[in-house]
Amino acid sequence: MEERSTMSLEKKLTTCGWHVNEHALEQCHQALKEFLDEEIILTEKEAHLIPTT
Repeated sequence: MEERSTMSLEKKLTTCGWHVNEHALEQCHQALKEFLDEEIILTEKEAHLIPTT
């Protein structure tokens, strides 16, 4: 799964005109993962703040 998402990310970046090397791709992939992990945490916290009826 991770290899496929890395290949997909590389394709998107090169399509947008970015020159991608392996190190830059790893950094971008890690930053994206950290961002998504943080979004999940925030969403879970917000879900607990919304009262259910």
